[in-house]
Amino acid sequence: GEWRGTTQVASPMFRDDVDEDVRQSMIFQAFRRNMTDPSSQLSDLLGQIHRRGGTEVDRAYATRRKNACGALKILSAKEENRMKICWTAGVLPAIASVLGDVDVNVEDDMSGAANTEARNRIVSTLLNLSVNKKNRMLIVNTPGVLESMTQTIQHDEGEGRQGCCTVLLYLAKTAEARAMIAKSAGMLETLARVIEVPEAPPLPAKAAGHGALNKSQSRMRQRMLASLQVSPLGPGDASTLDDTVDSFHRSSKRGRKGRSSRARRRRGRSGTRKGISFDDEEDLIHTSDDGSSRSGSSRSSRSSKSSCSRTDDEGGQETSVLGGGAIDAEDVEQMEISFETTDTTAVAEDAAKNAKQQEGGDIYDADPNRFLHGARLSVFACLLCLVKSKENAFIIARDAVIVEALVGVSKRHSSPSHSRAMAIIAHLTRHPKNCHQLVFKYASLLPMLQVATASPDREARRYAFCALQNLSMDKSCRAP
Repeated sequence: GEWRGTTQVASPMFRDDVDEDVRQSMIFQAFRRNMTDPSSQLSDLLGQIHRRGGTEVDRAYATRRKNACGALKILSAKEENRMKICWTAGVLPAIASVLGDVDVNVEDDMSGAANTEARNRIVSTLLNLSVNKKNRMLIVNTPGVLESMTQTIQHDEGEGRQGCCTVLLYLAKTAEARAMIAKSAGMLETLARVIEVPEAPPLPAKAAGHGALNKSQSRMRQRMLASLQVSPLGPGDASTLDDTVDSFHRSSKRGRKGRSSRARRRRGRSGTRKGISFDDEEDLIHTSDDGSSRSGSSRSSRSSKSSCSRTDDEGGQETSVLGGGAIDAEDVEQMEISFETTDTTAVAEDAAKNAKQQEGGDIYDADPNRFLHGARLSVFACLLCLVKSKENAFIIARDAVIVEALVGVSKRHSSPSHSRAMAIIAHLTRHPKNCHQLVFKYASLLPMLQVATASPDREARRYAFCALQNLSMDKSCRAP
C-alpha cells in the first residue's frame, strides 16, 4: 500500500481490467527481481539443458543433455541447494524445455532413449525443488512450466508422468498455488485422462461363448446342416433322420472296425445314456470341462461305441447299419436327439464374470503399468487438495471431462480408488452453486450416489450420504 501522511492506505495489487496472463507475467516479474544470476559453470550446464529453436535432438546432443540433467538432479538432491537453484534465473525455463520435448522427433532409438532418460532426471529435479514450500509459487507462476508438465502427462506413460503428477500434488498443498493449477490450459482434462476408467478389453474367443467353432468343426456343421436340408423329415418317413445321421457317421475319419463285437460285450447293461444335443448355435458341437470343443459324432462313438439304429417299415424290427452284419436292437444303446436353444447372452455374461474373477480384481486396477497406478494416486490426492478451494470447486464442477471420470471411478466399488473419487465428489457438492449444475448436467451422478450408499467401503458410504445431504439443500435438486 501507499502512505498518505501518517496513514497507510491499502491499494489493490492489480487493476480490474488486467488480463490473467498479464497478471501472471507481472507476478513473475515481481519474483524475478529476487532471483540471482547463475554462475559460469551453472550457466554452461543450463545451456546444455535448454534447447534453443532449431536445434535437432541427435544422439550427441541427447547424450550431453542427459548428463547435464543428471548433474542438476544431483545438485538439487541436497536440501540446502534447492532454494538457491530454483531462484536462479534460467533454471525453471530450462526444465520446461526438457519437459516440452516429450514428443519431439529424434534421430534413432538411442537418441529417443537418451531423451527419455533426460526427461526422467529433470522430473526428479523438479520434484526436489517443489518439496520446498518457498519454491512453489515461483514454479506455478513461471511461464511454460505447468504447460510442459501437461504435455509430459499426456504423452509419457512411464516415470515422467508419475513424477509430474507427484509434483502437482506438492504444488497443490500450497493454497495460493491451487488456482494456477486449476486454471492452467488443458490441465484438468489431462488429469481426467489419467484417472478415467479404461474400456473393457474384448473377451477371448474361448470365453466369448460355447459356440466358438474352428474351421474343421464349421465344415462338419455345414455338412450336417446340408444333409438335413436335402433330406427333410416327411410324414410317414421315420427313418430319414436316422439314415442322415448314419451317413454322417460313415463319413467320419474314425474307423469302425470291431464296433459290433464291442457292442455285444455290453449286452445286458442297463442305465441311461447322455444324448446328442443339436443346438441352434452349435450343431453337433459340445464343450468339455477343460474348454476344448469336439464333434458330437466322435463323442458318441467314444461314449456309446455303437451306431444308430434304423427301423424297418415292414416288420418293425430294429437292425444296425454298421456294414459288418446285422445285430439285434437290444445290443445297440439308445440315443436321444433333442433340439434346444442356447441362451448365448447368459453364456457370455457368465464367461465375462468368470474371466473377471480369474483376473483377480477390478479392471480399473488390472493395468500392469505400475507408473500409471502411482500417477493415479497422486492425481486423486491433488484433486482433493484443489476442491478444498471454493474457487477451484466451482471450476472443476463445470469441467464435464473430469466430473464424468470421477463418476466412472466411483462406480468401481471393488477398487481402492472408489472411496477417493467419492471424497472429491462430496467436496464438490459443498459449494452451493454446484448443486444444480451437478444434478441436472450429469445425469449419472444421482444414480451413482444412490448405489454408493450400499458400498462395501464405509468411507465411501459416508461420502455418498454427505453428498446427497449437500445436494438436498438446494430446493431445485430435491425433486430428482
